[in-house]
Amino acid sequence: VAMAALRFRYAPPTAGHSAGGWNALTIKTDHSVGADQLSSLFMVTGVIMSRLKSHKFCSKSTKALCQPQSVFPDTFQEIAMHGSTFMLLRVIDIETTGMAPPAEIIDFGRTDVISDNDGWRTDRPMSRLYKPLNGIPPETMAVHHITEEDFTADTPPCSEELLHKAVWGGDKPDALVAHNCEFERQFIPDTATEGLPWICTLKVAMRVWPDAPAHSNQVLRYWRGLKLDNALAMPPHRAAPDAWVTAHLLMDLLKVASVEEMIGWTREPKLLPKIPFGKHRGLAWGDVPLDYLHWLTGQRDMDPDAVWCAKQEISRRH
Repeated sequence: VAMAALRFRYAPPTAGHSAGGWNALTIKTDHSVGADQLSSLFMVTGVIMSRLKSHKFCSKSTKALCQPQSVFPDTFQEIAMHGSTFMLLRVIDIETTGMAPPAEIIDFGRTDVISDNDGWRTDRPMSRLYKPLNGIPPETMAVHHITEEDFTADTPPCSEELLHKAVWGGDKPDALVAHNCEFERQFIPDTATEGLPWICTLKVAMRVWPDAPAHSNQVLRYWRGLKLDNALAMPPHRAAPDAWVTAHLLMDLLKVASVEEMIGWTREPKLLPKIPFGKHRGLAWGDVPLDYLHWLTGQRDMDPDAVWCAKQEISRRH
């Protein structure tokens, strides 16, 4: 009796999937083989399923579903697996010649946060410089202190090809992380990230730690009492040290929120802890008069995050 060889493809959640949703492993027939090869095929299947379990792809309640399945020609078997599928989170930070393009990236840093049997851990940060084609304004030098003297004749300018290598070099990431990732995403196109999901630790921190005195990564570092090696965490406003600080904030946040929740929150506007302007500046949204909230939502030139928060509060009161 001829059966079918198996081809495995793990399908990560699409943008339409809700946080914490169900993900699937597709087992597809590939080509016919003899019956004497079936035992080898199922042994391979068992090994793959075992690896999936050991990497926490299956929750306890669904591990029973992660078993080898008989597969016949031209059919699919969907094995549902509930739980986090993200194992390597790549934390990114960039320094640039300005606040938005056509400014250029001149410093790219990253740190991997990896899940293993002992929980989450960080790899050492790494970075590289890119020589700007149009110079660095002095007011920008005053922030990160990168000057023309930091580049050599061989330092390349940043390009989309080099960005792709910077994002994907080494072990493959499952998601990208940045503190206020909207800034990084202005400069790093989706073609360089190939559609990887993002986690914004700024948005997550605003939800998890609304009482923090501020939500910059350096303020949160000290407010949370993180004990970091200054040889890796300093100076601020350089790509590798900032990525290192953000990586440790991420690990702190992972104690109370899942990767899926963080990705979901990142796709939403910022949940501002307090109203940031006007006569009610500094008040919690729950203390702002309802008529002011309605007025705020009708302003076309208002901060979209504030408008979203006002609408959320109005909905909560109704």
